[in-house]
Amino acid sequence: MGGKVKKMIKQILQNKFILLIFIIFGIVLFSCTEQSTEPIKYLNLIISPCQDTISIGDVSEFSLIVQDASDLFGINLEISFDSTKVELTENWFSPGLFWQDASLITSCEQAGDIICVCITLQNDETDQGISGDGILFDFFLKGVSNGESEINIETDYLYLVDEYGNNIDGFNQLGLENAIIYIHPDK
Repeated sequence: MGGKVKKMIKQILQNKFILLIFIIFGIVLFSCTEQSTEPIKYLNLIISPCQDTISIGDVSEFSLIVQDASDLFGINLEISFDSTKVELTENWFSPGLFWQDASLITSCEQAGDIICVCITLQNDETDQGISGDGILFDFFLKGVSNGESEINIETDYLYLVDEYGNNIDGFNQLGLENAIIYIHPDK
């Protein structure tokens, strides 16, 4: 009788081993299905290029890029730089392609080491916020003395709003990428 019990226990253990293999196979099979595991996107503002090197007297073009905007109707921000190293060119501001040829209201000013930019869609019944990625505006800096200057997006007066003046989705987790420019007597 003892031999029969041992034989039954051996069969049960073999069946459990086979069952365990089927469970592991099922887990692997179902975990490899085509369910989307796209990375989570976050709202970002990026100054591009992130780094540039110019000679004194040369001009460098920078772009302020938005990524993953949702229903963006207007933006207000300040960008700082070292005005002893670089200065704005005469026509330093150009709206970007993100706005898709929409009618815009813009306000651009320089206050010492700060540029203040406000861009909004005109508030008529046909204007709706714009979603996606793109260049909000371009700005141009000229090298005036040897050294380097950080170019930073300031957060004190930073607003990205929808048509009702509310922060757009993702504003509370906004990512910022600043830039730096190196100015040399000769490249």
